[in-house]
Amino acid sequence: ALWTATPQSEEGSGSLLHILNKESTEKDAGFIFQSDGQTRALAELLGTDDFRITTTEDNITFQDGLRVDAATGCVSLPNLPRFHAYTNYHNDAPADQWIKIGINMVEFNNQGCFDPAKNVFRAPTKGSYYLAGQVMFKETTSNLSQLQARLVRNGMHEIKASLAGNTAPHIDGLSAVKTEAFVTLNAGEEVELQGFATAHGCQFAEEFTFFWGYKIG
Repeated sequence: ALWTATPQSEEGSGSLLHILNKESTEKDAGFIFQSDGQTRALAELLGTDDFRITTTEDNITFQDGLRVDAATGCVSLPNLPRFHAYTNYHNDAPADQWIKIGINMVEFNNQGCFDPAKNVFRAPTKGSYYLAGQVMFKETTSNLSQLQARLVRNGMHEIKASLAGNTAPHIDGLSAVKTEAFVTLNAGEEVELQGFATAHGCQFAEEFTFFWGYKIG
């Protein structure tokens, strides 16, 4: 099907507008996209004046992929995979050994993308992700321990550019190292936060050691 404007040369305006006018805010106006008679997506003002793009795979459960606030024009992605998590206990870090940090508490966890039981982020879908972590040093034997942190894919592969470190003495027995990376992951791939203490053991502090991230594309 083709809709085309009447050109100015034929006494038209050259423009083409379709107006979908609903009676009031709580009513609906929009387009419904179907496959074999089953709804798969909507672009609409559904029960609100916020513009929404919504999808469904079963014609029962609907998920907003994009929402534009009518009052502010602000765009939100309600189902974007994102998480923020931390450890609620001091993680012992023997000297000269990479350890997986027990990030076991979540503050938010859209799409259930972080597994606190395994202490890993798991990509719910293929795409590009921004991931970051903060490792907080807690002195146990010496303030001269050199601290490092990194992000590791599937328990084996260090993510390039994620390695970060601190070689200065730690002030008041505490200091932090931040690691971050942009990475492309396949659905189901996992990323964990690891820490390393050189020469002297330490702990990675509870409540101040974090792991967070979100999908960017």
